[in-house]
Amino acid sequence: MNVLGIETTCDETATAIVAPGEDGRGLIRANEVLSQIAEHAAYGGVVPEIAARAHVEVLDRLIARALDTAGMRLADLDGIAVAAGPGLIGGVLIGLPGVGFGALDAGQKAQIAAIAAGFVGLLSLFNILGRFFWASLSDRIGRKVTYATFFALGGLLYAAAPWAAGIGSQALFVGFFCIILSMYGGGFATIPAYLADVFGTQFVGAIHGRLLTAWSTAGIVGPFVVTKIREVQAAAGVQGADLYGRTLYILAGFLAVGFVANLLIRPLARHWFMEEADVAALETKSAAAGAIASGSFGIGRGGLSAPAMLAWAVVGLPILWGIWITLSKALILFR
Repeated sequence: MNVLGIETTCDETATAIVAPGEDGRGLIRANEVLSQIAEHAAYGGVVPEIAARAHVEVLDRLIARALDTAGMRLADLDGIAVAAGPGLIGGVLIGLPGVGFGALDAGQKAQIAAIAAGFVGLLSLFNILGRFFWASLSDRIGRKVTYATFFALGGLLYAAAPWAAGIGSQALFVGFFCIILSMYGGGFATIPAYLADVFGTQFVGAIHGRLLTAWSTAGIVGPFVVTKIREVQAAAGVQGADLYGRTLYILAGFLAVGFVANLLIRPLARHWFMEEADVAALETKSAAAGAIASGSFGIGRGGLSAPAMLAWAVVGLPILWGIWITLSKALILFR
């Protein structure tokens, strides 16, 4: 049996290959070690973040060197023995840092698929909950402060995500993106009220439609921009987790620009608003033209009747069931 060993628990990255010798006992066919003493010397001890990043940068190269020394290919290996530690995020989650997706067996690929499903489900759940949380909070602290929080906190979390991945902290990495997605949902839920604060309520529906057009355009252009950033970095020789880390730093920069833009927003001057007489005339004209009646239609009269309870049950029970399923699938992220 040919076994690749990987050690990344402290300040040395090491790979070794053990194979049966002529007497049947294990024979070390390769032993590659890269020390990080120089990187940590200035700090008087091992800095976990620096150690983790150094492991990520050199691990693939050390594995290739060990295979070359032993005269083997990855396909010649019968097993991999690893120490729990930092590495590529897909490999970290199943205890195989530095191993590419194509080298995994069917069971390991299925495990990654289950992890991805749990992660995506958890993100969706926080997207939904964020709509309730942030919209409610904005009524207390104001829409402008809420959006300033989105941009400032979002930028910090985007910038911190590569650090969380580098130190191998699954909880921090998942938590950062759950908060980010909650703010994404909160942004959708809060923007109509923000528009009403700035432009008034008379034409807020039409204004909201124009804003959603811009939002949709960003949703189309954004992925192309992110992909292009990754391609440019790959062409420059950037590899592994750094490809995604630097992209996240750039996105954090975009949010910093958004933070400044949000600070520059001011309420419209009074002369841009319609006078009450103009509003009354417009409503009279619409009624004369046979416009569809508008109003609350009984909404908000208070009380909880039997039909209302039934309606809440029809909506609430499936939501609660979906939350339960999502949380049960997401548990795999923390096992």
